Amino acid sequence: MKVTLSAPCHFGLESVLSSEIRRMGGENVQVTDGRVTFDGDENLIARANIGLRTAERVQLVLGRFEARSFEELFQGVRKIPFEDYIGRKDAFPVKSGWALKSQLHSIPDCQSIIKKAIVTRLQEAYGVHWFEESGPTCAIEFSIHHDQVMISLDTTGVGLHDYINRVRINRGKQLLSEKHLSITEVAQQVGFDNLNSFIRVFKKFEAVTPGSYRPKEE
Repeated sequence: MKVTLSAPCHFGLESVLSSEIRRMGGENVQVTDGRVTFDGDENLIARANIGLRTAERVQLVLGRFEARSFEELFQGVRKIPFEDYIGRKDAFPVKSGWALKSQLHSIPDCQSIIKKAIVTRLQEAYGVHWFEESGPTCAIEFSIHHDQVMISLDTTGVGLHDYINRVRINRGKQLLSEKHLSITEVAQQVGFDNLNSFIRVFKKFEAVTPGSYRPKEE
């Protein structure tokens, strides 16, 4: 089955990435700022994730349409057959997207509308009113450029950098329970030479600072 894929990259690497994709057999390669889209078969999804050196990740494009209002966004998302990709128990978070030069520019509002539209579609498809979202994660991503919406499914999963940081933070949480260690010492023991970097990454994963997370002395 033919699929359309999208590979975001750092600005300036689009030409290198597009060449990698063509050598891999990607078809209909289209280059825009910070992104390359291309067509291929389902096997190309795995090959792109393994072989593309300059792509940040690989996304499966589920739908593209024009939307200048929240109602148009809702209806456009609702038409996408999400039941072909998301199971009854799967988690389907809508990750933070971006909007540029478009009528729709509030990212939180767009996330909420997209999530509501997906829920509505899946409720109709599965005949249920509530989703526990306890299964595998199917992360939904979106972009809006000049009122053109692209909805995609992340196929890469957690990146190596985030995985390593998660392991570090989990170990840091354990060490924070040991009163004799300062937060600076905890940071150093889990691989952070800079205390501010440790605090920033810790807050990214736990939504609180290490000092707030640490148990208070009674």
